[in-house]
Parts: sequence; structure tokens; C-alpha cells
Amino acid sequence: MVVAVCLSIALYTFACFTPYVQGYPLYPIYLIKCGRLPVTGSTFAGSKTYSLQGDLHYGPDVTVDTFFCSEQEALAAGFRRWEPYKDTNQ
Repeated sequence: MVVAVCLSIALYTFACFTPYVQGYPLYPIYLIKCGRLPVTGSTFAGSKTYSLQGDLHYGPDVTVDTFFCSEQEALAAGFRRWEPYKDTNQ
């Protein structure tokens, strides 16, 4: 737990001084608030999508601007689960 808190503080400090990192400062706050890795949400390009831990593109990045403590919160906010593009040529 101590390592997670120290890592969260380091990530927060880094994010505060780095441009174009919308979601990064909030990630450690939700990590502590939720008590586990949060659900990440994105409104990039007008689509409201979320990712869960273990998904291909899970984690904070420049397109992530919203966090939830549960999948139910994301669904209630009108988000849908992000699905990778499927190859229709197979």
C-alpha cells in the first residue's frame, strides 16, 4: 500500500508539470478514492467510452478525461465499453 501511495504521489507530481496530460493528475486521486484501479473513460472525438483493468488500452493517457469507481457508474453516465476494431476480412 505504501508503494502504491508513493507511486501515486510521484505520478501526480509528474503530471502537474507536464503539458497535455488531462487525466494524469486525477488518476492517483481515483486510485485512492476507489481503493483499486479505476475505470477509465474518454470523451475523445465525441464518443463516450470506458475501459476496465485488463482491457487492451486500459490506463491513463492523453485521451482519458474521466474516471469511475465501477462499471455501473460509467454505464449510468452514458458511457459504453470500448471495443477494439474487428477485422471484417477474416
